Amino acid sequence: MFLDPPYPAGFDPDGTYAVQDGDVAALWSDVTRWAVAAPRTWRVVVAGYDGLWAPPEGWTARSWKPLLGYATTDAHHREVLWCSPA
Repeated sequence: MFLDPPYPAGFDPDGTYAVQDGDVAALWSDVTRWAVAAPRTWRVVVAGYDGLWAPPEGWTARSWKPLLGYATTDAHHREVLWCSPA
């Protein structure tokens, strides 16, 4: 299961989610809480920026850099994929 929720304020450098209704920080929290509670038989990956989340022990952080065509800011060097335990 790949999850790429909106990043909360301070982690949304180009303001992509600034015009959306609702509480983006609460949505981020709901998504990460769901990811941790997902069945152990599922492999879950959460996309975000380094420093945005501290997953529980056993999760693996994989840094990556998107193609520059997709990166709209200099924050692209902070991209992380957190992978649940296998």
